[in-house]
Amino acid sequence: MRPDRTRQRGLTLIELMIAGTLGLVLLLALVQLFVDNNRHRRQNQQLAGLQDQGRYALASLTRDLQMAGYWGGMFQAQTVDVRASALAGLSTTADCGPADAEAGWAFDAEGRVAFFDDAAGSPVAGRFRCLTDVRPDTDAVMIRRVSGQASVTPDTCTELTLMPQDYLLKTNGVVGSLLRVPATGEVDACTEGEPISAPMQMYRYLPRLYYIRSWAVTAGDGIPTLCRKTLRRGATPGWEDECIAEGVEDLQIVWGIDDDGDFLNTPNRYTSQPSDADLLRAVTAQVSLRVRASTPDRSYSDTKTYTYPGREGDRAWTPRQADDEANGVPPRQYYRKRFATTVQLKNPLP
Repeated sequence: MRPDRTRQRGLTLIELMIAGTLGLVLLLALVQLFVDNNRHRRQNQQLAGLQDQGRYALASLTRDLQMAGYWGGMFQAQTVDVRASALAGLSTTADCGPADAEAGWAFDAEGRVAFFDDAAGSPVAGRFRCLTDVRPDTDAVMIRRVSGQASVTPDTCTELTLMPQDYLLKTNGVVGSLLRVPATGEVDACTEGEPISAPMQMYRYLPRLYYIRSWAVTAGDGIPTLCRKTLRRGATPGWEDECIAEGVEDLQIVWGIDDDGDFLNTPNRYTSQPSDADLLRAVTAQVSLRVRASTPDRSYSDTKTYTYPGREGDRAWTPRQADDEANGVPPRQYYRKRFATTVQLKNPLP
């Protein structure tokens, strides 16, 4: 019997080559899909973290600026009496003010904000002594206020137990005094500080100096961070750092100034370099933050130019090799986003 030569007993070489090619194409497509999905996942994680840091940083600054100059409802904040207990131990060198400032600069009720445009090294240290490490060409702003809600509201002259060595404003809405709680924490409501008859309110005093430094956890780690200095509780008065958000590369504030004093609280002009007199008449603040992701993406190149109030014209910013680099990573390999808002200053000085 002759064999059936029409029966297929295997694949030809051409068929094997076609099948192998199709399999290779499919494998490459799956690998590319995996790589793209992994890259998109990392990108989304970085953008989500960037978004969280930027929103929190902007919210913190906005809240404090809105409250700038709030003194527990007192209309004449200039009449706040700074008691000796608040000044005790806080020397002019530890007070964070300029070299020619008198003791008690931290408690200046008439100066709801103090500002320095485009800080750099020794010039900003001449304005704020406690700032020794500021990222170049970023703004620094000091905000003085008390908490939005009274810590305690005594209705009678009674002995109170408060947070030891905390800074408080005691007021009845007409007059007030800034004092420091003794180490024992025991305070007589009516006699501590300026004598005020009950009822009264006691508010925590919360001065905060916002600035950007070039590191987050360890000096030299290259992670720009928005921080603020606050008055320290404890036996030794002074300022301590409280860092708000990592990845914040730039802070710019442009102030809206009400020059005509028409009580409409609308700005007549805007400036990024206000004088102290301008800050007394400021009614708005345009706040801009530039925030970058926490880690670089080696496959990404940021070629955008960032322009916003305070960063315009020849001051617009583009990532360059000459800019600050962390661990040899080019600045272009970070995702970035600008966050901005306009804040109405709710407590202008009368």
